[in-house]
Amino acid sequence: PDGTQRWVHTIGEPVLEDGTVVEIRGSVQDITAQKQRELALESLHDSARGLLTTESIDDATRLIVDTAASLLDQAAVGIYLYDETTNLLEPASMSPGFEALCGGEPGAVGPGTESFLWHAYVTGTQSVLEGVDTSGESGPFVDAVDTGIVVPIGSYGVFAALDEAGEIAEEDRSLVETLVATAAAAFERLESEATLREREAEIEAQNDRLRRQIRANETIRSVDQTLIGATD
Repeated sequence: PDGTQRWVHTIGEPVLEDGTVVEIRGSVQDITAQKQRELALESLHDSARGLLTTESIDDATRLIVDTAASLLDQAAVGIYLYDETTNLLEPASMSPGFEALCGGEPGAVGPGTESFLWHAYVTGTQSVLEGVDTSGESGPFVDAVDTGIVVPIGSYGVFAALDEAGEIAEEDRSLVETLVATAAAAFERLESEATLREREAEIEAQNDRLRRQIRANETIRSVDQTLIGATD
């Protein structure tokens, strides 16, 4: 009646009397949790395949947040990335629920903010919030967050799935850990490719300078030969 969808697995066989089916003997098993797990893993695999082809950090963060928002029950899902120039965690990609928890556009967090986001990033440890009093926080959420999970994405930033109430299921924690590990691998790939492109650009620039120098030397030799042969 409330629209909840569940999955069941049935096995059975007919019971015959004088060639007529009089009953069905078997069992019906609720496999909703197993099916949801399978669907979640399929989404993770699709996300991982998508991350293999993303061409920028922005594309990767959006894909990760969209995947997490579809899999988790948390109201707000987002990624903050570390900015070396400002020494702050800057909001990179957020689900619509993030602004609702922040009461507006999410702001950056850093050493000057007593934020669990910054603490998780600096310590490199996963933080699970359940019934936590965040009234002392000076971060973007203040006291709106009651439950959630924050996982560092290596040195790149943090992933956060937050809500005003409820609890973090063990399955959700496992999904988040897998997704964050995939995100870290994707960021490393993008960073390596960017470094490789920069190196290739440097080599091409060096080769261009070398070609110009060769042309200049050839011109100088041509001028020298002309001057040596000059008669007036």
